[in-house]
Amino acid sequence: MNNKRQIGCLVTLITALLSGTAALAMEAPPIIAGDGNVDIRFSFGWTKTPFSGDLMVYDAARDRVVAYGTCTNTCAIPTREYNGAYWKGVWTTNLPPANSWDMAYDAARRVTVLLGYNLQIAQVETWLYDGTNWTQATPANSPPRGGRMAYDSVSQRVLLYGGGQDNGSIYRDFWAWDGVNWTDLGGVPADMPIGGLLACDTNRGVTVLIGGGNYGWKNGVWTTSAATNTWEWNGTTWSKGIPCPSSASSLTYDCDKNCILAFIRGWGVSAYNGASWVKTNSVSNGSFGGQIVYDAARHQVVMYPQYNASGYEGTEVLQQ
Repeated sequence: MNNKRQIGCLVTLITALLSGTAALAMEAPPIIAGDGNVDIRFSFGWTKTPFSGDLMVYDAARDRVVAYGTCTNTCAIPTREYNGAYWKGVWTTNLPPANSWDMAYDAARRVTVLLGYNLQIAQVETWLYDGTNWTQATPANSPPRGGRMAYDSVSQRVLLYGGGQDNGSIYRDFWAWDGVNWTDLGGVPADMPIGGLLACDTNRGVTVLIGGGNYGWKNGVWTTSAATNTWEWNGTTWSKGIPCPSSASSLTYDCDKNCILAFIRGWGVSAYNGASWVKTNSVSNGSFGGQIVYDAARHQVVMYPQYNASGYEGTEVLQQ
């Protein structure tokens, strides 16, 4: 670790120690691992900060958006939290594998569940984050890597769909995490997509999958197709829903408007209520994708765009 990273990490650690257990909302915006960039939120529209991340969930118990992944400049703290005003790096003793594929917030157990792949031992790993530290779980079974996850509020389990191997194998796997172990649920129709995105519609009591015939993990690359379709899981069986207008990079559930929100490349955010897809008035520069989550406490969509023509665009917030 170079000197700049060491100084940045030390500043973050000292800041955390001095602040004690005070809520993030009561703290002054900290310097994040030497980055020094803080978010400024306006009362309308999208806002940005030069901060990037890969995986993101909303922790309803603590009213925080939790992100895990790589970050810009010299940031050495991959776990970060957003309180609606700014991001803060969270120093943890343990870290999941850098090769991590998806996260979901387990509301029943109040932890963030992450599925990653440890390249050193060629093993899929499940990690849990409680707001303080990451802990590796020890399930008897594990799904394949590369699947996408969502929390099912009806069964109170984290569901996972898809996955594959570097040898080109792509699966229509369907698994559930109950806090202790992963269970292969099976029962996937042969015409379902190989991979896709998941979100739970708590109002209708179904889990929504958006995928396409070429959507999944293959030969080390996450691939998508423009042709997408929508499926719904009612806890027992899968059935077809209204096709999504185009390939989506992320799904979330808006509990205020009772609809699934999908970020669609080059289009923005669209809403799905089970009967139709409706484009919202949002505009985003994240033309090549992005992770979105719904912040229920602040009634807003938080998004991490991925690469576009000018590189990482940072955080965007859409006030609902």
